[in-house]
Amino acid sequence: MTAAPDVIAQNRLESQWRQNSHSTHGKDTSSEIKSASQIAKETYPATYSITGSQHRGSATIRLALSNLAIVVIIEIADHFVIFRHLPPYLLPPLRVHRQHNEDLFEHTKMTFGEHLDELRVALFKSVFALVIGVLIALTFAGKVVEYVQTPLKAALENYYVRVDNNKLRQNYIKDAEAGRPSPGDADAAAKAFAKERLIPEEHWILPAEIAAILKRIAPGAVNESALPKSKPEEEVTRDSLVKIPMYHHVEDDPRVRIIGLRVEEPFVVYIKAAIVVGIILSSPFVFYFLWSFVASGLYPHEQRYVQIFLPFSMGLFLAGAALAFFVVFKFVLAFLFTFYDWMGIDPDPRITDWLTFVLILPLGFGISFQLPLVMLFLERIGVFTIALYLSNWRVSVLVISFIAAILAPADPYSMMLMVAPLVGLYFFGIMLCKWMPRRGAPFGSGIS
Repeated sequence: MTAAPDVIAQNRLESQWRQNSHSTHGKDTSSEIKSASQIAKETYPATYSITGSQHRGSATIRLALSNLAIVVIIEIADHFVIFRHLPPYLLPPLRVHRQHNEDLFEHTKMTFGEHLDELRVALFKSVFALVIGVLIALTFAGKVVEYVQTPLKAALENYYVRVDNNKLRQNYIKDAEAGRPSPGDADAAAKAFAKERLIPEEHWILPAEIAAILKRIAPGAVNESALPKSKPEEEVTRDSLVKIPMYHHVEDDPRVRIIGLRVEEPFVVYIKAAIVVGIILSSPFVFYFLWSFVASGLYPHEQRYVQIFLPFSMGLFLAGAALAFFVVFKFVLAFLFTFYDWMGIDPDPRITDWLTFVLILPLGFGISFQLPLVMLFLERIGVFTIALYLSNWRVSVLVISFIAAILAPADPYSMMLMVAPLVGLYFFGIMLCKWMPRRGAPFGSGIS
């Protein structure tokens, strides 16, 4: 008697599973076969619901189609080693939800060597743009050096106006106490000179010399008999001299200058300024060449992130650098020059040291102003949460103070001027984390 078709299909499935198991594991799996048969009956009830004399008419057609489908699955699964670990009829359908189809980028894939070639071309173009930028900057680097001296020269002028007019006020008070001619209000007179930015000078001269000068200019205008007599061989003392006050504008003061101590120092400063300006001029082109290389390996949503956050980052950096150069320098230099006044030392800054200071402080402010983006990044990857930012703001202020002590120059004034905007940026970063829209996972909910 011929066996029923369902029994034939079951026997064939069990035989195929036993052969695959022996070829991969080298042991008998009869207990597993029994379990697999039971699972197969539960998974494909249509195949085992008709036995013996019950398969008639349309039921016979359904049974034959079911057996054919099982045989096709076995033949296909036999070509894949991974399917030999489980019966083919136990594997569920595999579904992957994707927002971006990776197969669309199959034709754009490159080898490692091709990537190196592209990187070499991008770097060559970037270096070439940098060289062109430096060559252009060499034509006006001197004016750049002169411009960056502006905050320092302004601080020196304010320092000498304040210091010299304080001395003038003290001299007026001493003259009044000694009975010599002096203004009635010494403070008002000193403030008037300071308002006009005038620096007082004291010169001492012999009366006979004054008479000789006036006699040459206007003969007969001087009554020489009324002047005190002095002999040429007479010893000159301070009492025999006449004090003549004179004034000059602070811009003409020789002390308001920036010096160089080495012979090659002006040339080195000129080249440094040209390199810095060249980097700034060529930076858009350098970024474009490097971005062209990196963007080819990014998905569209990743490119959109860069296009949104990179201008935001550059804006924050420029805002920090501008705050340092146009606002912070004024207060920092005034604070530092105060110690010169207290210690009775005249400042005599070097151009090399000043250029280094000009570069460090704006750079530190620009880097520290990236705080909101760093907070947003850490919040998006799950390291911190908005509630954690709000509950630990005191600790964050302490960390900000520590960072400012590292990035700012070695004085408390500039550190405080960095801490104040960073605390504001900290709370701005919290609002940014709350307002910026979120995206789901780029490949949906994963494998189901």
